[in-house]
Amino acid sequence: MERRRVAEHILSGECVAMVDGETKKISIKNPTSSVVECWGMRVKFNQANSRSLVEIKLIGQKREITYGPLQLGMIGDARDLADNSETIPVNYKIFGTNEIEISLTAKGAISAGDVAFTFFAEGSRVNNA
Repeated sequence: MERRRVAEHILSGECVAMVDGETKKISIKNPTSSVVECWGMRVKFNQANSRSLVEIKLIGQKREITYGPLQLGMIGDARDLADNSETIPVNYKIFGTNEIEISLTAKGAISAGDVAFTFFAEGSRVNNA
């Protein structure tokens, strides 16, 4: 029985509608009761030709981390999984029942569901080969 490390999709969420200059916080719950160390954050945008920008800030840690501003229409259309998305390396720890906290600032209007987040953590699986 061999254990191998795998990248696991663990948490995901999406934003609600926002107007220009608005900032909203998004919380994504930890489905486990243990410490989860996220190594990557994938951001998918659902507006193929938008000129809207979004600034992403990971909060709730010892220090805030800011990404962006990112242009929504430049990264891809989230409705098609074959399209591009941006995977950003992060070092984000979630303790117990805590949540990932994201502060999102719109620069231009954003429709509900136009920005989606997926966080990845390394896990291990038993290989019964």
